[in-house]
Amino acid sequence: MMPAAPLILFVCSANACRSPMAAAIARAYARDAGIALRVASAGTATRPGYCAAAAAQDAMAEVGISLADHRSQPVSRALMQDAALVVTATDRQKETLRLFFSWMAARILSFGDISGRNDLADPIGGDSAGFRTTRDLLCAEMPRIIAALDRCARAHSGDGGHQGPSR
Repeated sequence: MMPAAPLILFVCSANACRSPMAAAIARAYARDAGIALRVASAGTATRPGYCAAAAAQDAMAEVGISLADHRSQPVSRALMQDAALVVTATDRQKETLRLFFSWMAARILSFGDISGRNDLADPIGGDSAGFRTTRDLLCAEMPRIIAALDRCARAHSGDGGHQGPSR
């Protein structure tokens, strides 16, 4: 039996903009690159079942990616346990998750850790340009995020961790 493709979990606050955008971009990137990858998103302060923000859906539609099927979900132990890598939008979210899931702290990284940039700003409440900026940053950094998944999976393969992405 083949091992399951690794799961990358993107986390933001409400699971309405940044993390669903990141997850959709990661899916498209993996598909186009022929990488076997599972992708999910969740929020640290959300309730389940909400659609992605309309402006996030619009920004993604401009590049041919749909968020129509997205429904918000809170971070859960099951999602965290299954994740080979967790990517948070902010350092604060990373630190919060590391407090609650200390046993997997090394697999929880922020967008800034991976990209060398600042936190991924929350575009909610702003204009469409902010959502496009978020989308474009995520698109630009997705190769680094996937590379971080591979490094993280290799580093933890001996401790019951997950295999890296496969082509």
